[in-house]
Amino acid sequence: MKFIALTLVTLTAALLVGCQHSGNTQPAAGPSLFSTKSHTNGGYTILLKTFGGPDHNAETRRYKQETEKHAKWRDLYILHGDGKSVLYRGNYKSLESGQKTLKKVKEWTAPAGMNIYAKAFIVPLPGSDPGPVEWKISNTAGKYTYLVAIFYDEPEAKPPYIGRKEFAVQYCRQLRQEGEQAYFHHGPSQSWVTIGSFPPETVVKVQRGEKIRFEIHDKRVDELGQKYPFLAVNGRTEKRWQINAQTKMAELAPRKCELVDIPRKKPERKVP
Repeated sequence: MKFIALTLVTLTAALLVGCQHSGNTQPAAGPSLFSTKSHTNGGYTILLKTFGGPDHNAETRRYKQETEKHAKWRDLYILHGDGKSVLYRGNYKSLESGQKTLKKVKEWTAPAGMNIYAKAFIVPLPGSDPGPVEWKISNTAGKYTYLVAIFYDEPEAKPPYIGRKEFAVQYCRQLRQEGEQAYFHHGPSQSWVTIGSFPPETVVKVQRGEKIRFEIHDKRVDELGQKYPFLAVNGRTEKRWQINAQTKMAELAPRKCELVDIPRKKPERKVP
């Protein structure tokens, strides 16, 4: 059996990429958030601003109150999460129906003279996870899964690329129709598509002299590596600077699919 060196990717990694596989046509990870209101019936909303840091709860509420006072907007709401809070505005049936309000949001000037929401953009309404629950990778008992695709919204693209959760479920369905044990995971900003659920003993820690490496001891992962070699971002191959193992020189090369830790959601906590 061929052993493959493993780079473990955890849920806390800052993943901003995805994958494309030869022979496949594709449609275009963190704690879950909860809302102070119910916004899970589909559609779109305007993301005004994201707040982080130890005082993100209070700061977001302060922005909401001051904006309501000066802009007279009455359709603001907040989502609190572990380590961040997000301020949103409105509920729109389509991307097009929210464009007029988005333009006004970007142009609005606060009393201090700043366009504080100049970088606002339209996103799908948060709070709902499309796709069958049995396809959620977090519902499996494994330790690892093989990451084959990542999707994220690109509202500034021409045309806008919105609907990363739906795209992930669509691709997951396509893989299942092709006979793969495909799963999805919806994080706060990205959706993953993976194949398989592998036990802890799939990865073995090996020490050779003073060097320690992790190796994959499962021929099924080897087979997936042959069938799905390259990771895709929103349906396209992404190249990164990597060190060539043979030449020891940096080169642009497609990012490879890889075995990753199965993401597990942290328990939700209510923020007053």
